[in-house]
Amino acid sequence: MANLLVGAGKTCITPPPDMFPFPVWLGYNITGVHSDLFCRSLVIDNGEKRLLIISYDLVGVSDEAETVSVLSKETGIPPEYIFLTATHTHACPFVSDKSQYIQFVRKRCLIAAKQALDNMRPARFGYGTGNSYVNVNRDYEHEAGYVLQAPNFEGFSDKTLAILKFEDLEGNLICAMLNYALTPAATFLAQDVDGRQKICSDIPGTATDYIERRFGKGAVAIWTCGAAGNQGSHISCIRSFDVNGYATMGNLPPGTAYSFALLHGQLHAMDAIKVLSKVACSDGPFPIVSGELTVHLPAQKPPEGADMQYNRLLVDNMLPVGSDGNYPERKLIEMEDDPDNPVQLRLRLLLLGNVALFGIGGMAYNEIGVLCKDKSPFRNTVVVTNICKSAGYIINDSNAHKRPFTYFGRIKPGHLDEIIVNGMLRLFEMCGVTEDKN
Repeated sequence: MANLLVGAGKTCITPPPDMFPFPVWLGYNITGVHSDLFCRSLVIDNGEKRLLIISYDLVGVSDEAETVSVLSKETGIPPEYIFLTATHTHACPFVSDKSQYIQFVRKRCLIAAKQALDNMRPARFGYGTGNSYVNVNRDYEHEAGYVLQAPNFEGFSDKTLAILKFEDLEGNLICAMLNYALTPAATFLAQDVDGRQKICSDIPGTATDYIERRFGKGAVAIWTCGAAGNQGSHISCIRSFDVNGYATMGNLPPGTAYSFALLHGQLHAMDAIKVLSKVACSDGPFPIVSGELTVHLPAQKPPEGADMQYNRLLVDNMLPVGSDGNYPERKLIEMEDDPDNPVQLRLRLLLLGNVALFGIGGMAYNEIGVLCKDKSPFRNTVVVTNICKSAGYIINDSNAHKRPFTYFGRIKPGHLDEIIVNGMLRLFEMCGVTEDKN
């Protein structure tokens, strides 16, 4: 691996004061900052190809095409070798693709990319996995037969924490790229001790900051979101449960959610450090291969004239209940098939040495991620979501009948597992990859 050069960078993307307040959801506004948001970058050069990976602390990847175009023009890296992803933290601005803030983020991403290029140096690579227990299945099956958001400790939940490790020839950490199935929403709509809702990088931000401070010397930790469509943190699933079978958002004391995110972020970081301590980096061939394709998923739509907002709030456990002695009717409007407008789902494949990164442009359920890893021709396969503007929640086949809060998306549940797995296998074939199960 003598020809392998690696560099990493990091820039703050917390909006400047004059951009506040920011809308979040349902009329809620962010008016302050609890912890900064960051854009982190990784550049890998194997002597033949150069790859740029960008991850930032936002709910999703906005205006990807324009951002990739700017990054490619300014760095000289081909667009097909630029990989964007978001941590999916929910305590961040919910803004349009063309907003002033997104333009600000794009400029900061370019700064992070140039930092990584400037910091490139000879490197070695290693890969390892361990477990972390800060996630939990959040689809709780109520006695009445419906699904609500609550910690489901018996539900399917992959605890695998996968890490790509890059170090220099003196053994100093250059970059640790983490992957874990968690929807970072511990601080979503939460009040800080002063009663204000604030920007927060949530569990991933705490974890990456902890790792960077632990290793020092310019080390960068990048966090990527796995197949976490039905995986939340323990506290993000908190609800107030009514004896009549309803639930509303839990009213935690101000500051509680932020303290929880700090604690579990630190625990997550310590889990990562244990993995990193066991990963031995080595010299050797480091091929870089990139491919992508678009698959079409069956679509659904609400009936004409239907008020889906009420139903969405009902299944998302966001309606206040019981205060007046009345309860909303739990009668869900059935979605209709929309065969003429299938949902487009982008898939990407990056082969980095002996590791395959499989990107899904939507919030896939955890079972789909594990199935992809099982069916992959690569033993070391990592599933990354939030790689572009999300197509929506992708419910695995065995959960399709439960109709959780994700039910009202554009993607029609049922028979999705096979489409995604087959798309992944097609990508491997397109990239000319032979089986690597060693």
